[in-house]
Amino acid sequence: MIQHLLIQNFAIISNTEIDFKDGLSIITGETGSGKSIVIQAISLALGARADSSFVRSGENKAIIQLQAEYQDKDYIITREISRNGKNVCKINGSLVTLSEVSSLAKKIADIHGQYDNQQILDPEQHIKLLDSYGLDEIDPVKSDFQLIYEKYKNARLKLNELTSKERESRKKADFYRFEAEEIEKADLKPGEDLELSERISLLQNSEKIFRSLEQAYQALEGEEQSVMAALSYAKESLSSISSYSGELKDIFKDTENSYYILQDVISKISILRENQDFEPQELDIAISRLVLIDNLKKKYGDTIDDILIYHNKIKTRILNPRLIKFI
Repeated sequence: MIQHLLIQNFAIISNTEIDFKDGLSIITGETGSGKSIVIQAISLALGARADSSFVRSGENKAIIQLQAEYQDKDYIITREISRNGKNVCKINGSLVTLSEVSSLAKKIADIHGQYDNQQILDPEQHIKLLDSYGLDEIDPVKSDFQLIYEKYKNARLKLNELTSKERESRKKADFYRFEAEEIEKADLKPGEDLELSERISLLQNSEKIFRSLEQAYQALEGEEQSVMAALSYAKESLSSISSYSGELKDIFKDTENSYYILQDVISKISILRENQDFEPQELDIAISRLVLIDNLKKKYGDTIDDILIYHNKIKTRILNPRLIKFI
């Protein structure tokens, strides 16, 4: 039971002490005289939470000290509340936590208000009231149930985690399938992008290329004063004197080689000139293809080889779903 209460600098109370005797103790007074503050001080001593607003105006610290007896042992509970928010709890002079104060307070006293009976109407209190009946028989069952329920909650949590991981793995697998199908649909060939770039350059400059090839061909093989005709005449002239000296023979051979090299060049120019007939839509098709490859590079790798390597990796992950979980 509570035996003595000391209150200092708490709310409107400067300093007061109350002794409690065996039996009924009644605190009376006018409205505003501090009856509720005394009850509040007892509540704080028994472990209720406090803040600096309880400190009396002009003071730095409030002190509440409660002396009580439990099982033939005396206890002194002290609460010190500072204006700076610091809160000190002591039991018999030793520093303790607020939870330790609350644990001891439950054995010393209970505080009931005038409206406590209304808790009976609260559905959340009904199960507590039922459990309080036959407590000795119910407690072991409740303890077993709580253990089982904790195991159930842990198992349920684990199941939810596994389900979530499985769902995420399925999403990743679907995404990898989409990526694989996109790459497969493109039907990429190593080096294709370089060939396309070159082809586009040819197509974009086809008119200039054809014109230049035609001019070169006419200069080399044209009917009027062509390079081939002049070189052929020079070759024949040198052939007639090549046997007179080694130097003349070398000059003739160089001229003859030049003639045949130039003849090969003319043949190539002629083939290119004849193959300059491009379809108008060919350029659009080539550009579209190169744009497709560039878009795939932005997603999957800097080169076509990198894209194909990535494709092989995701195909492996699709075929082995367990690997997806660790990506």
